[in-house]
Amino acid sequence: MCQEEIIIDGTDHIAGRLGSYIAKSLLEGKKVTVICAESIKLTGPIHRRKLSYKDFLNKRCLVNPRRGPYHWKQPSKYFMRVVKRMLPYKIKRGATALSNLTVYDGFPEEFINEKIMVYPSALLEYKADPVRKSSTLGELLSCFGWKHAEVTDKLKSKVLSKLDERNAKVEQRNNKIEEFVNSNEFKKLF
Repeated sequence: MCQEEIIIDGTDHIAGRLGSYIAKSLLEGKKVTVICAESIKLTGPIHRRKLSYKDFLNKRCLVNPRRGPYHWKQPSKYFMRVVKRMLPYKIKRGATALSNLTVYDGFPEEFINEKIMVYPSALLEYKADPVRKSSTLGELLSCFGWKHAEVTDKLKSKVLSKLDERNAKVEQRNNKIEEFVNSNEFKKLF
């Protein structure tokens, strides 16, 4: 069985809405890859998000804290946990669906030539009031110990500059082809 692969850019998507779309497509049997997890948006002011995350950090197992809950500091792991809570992960169907999800911080170079999707109905600019405040997963988790925000931004800008160069070359090549097609030399050939 050939699985359909979906690559999603998480930039400016609302975490819960994007998570629900991803959970649905995972249960349909698709493989989903999310890139730029640190740019996924959380609605509401950052101070309110910090308070709720501090409460979450206080939760632990009294008998053996290594049993959980696990407090992830990376945006990719945090978002994977968001999607995991939307799946029936304790049964086989949900566990296999969760194994088809991969989440990356930043923009890996291996996805430069791939088709990248966006869910417009999960974008912050279409679904949230523009007056209300929002924050990103990277902003929240860097307050609690995620140390790789600067490195991720550097690598992301490097990959995006490569992508822009490639797009400029393709556009230049297409313009040359169009000029040749419209020239008299091409018309003489046919």
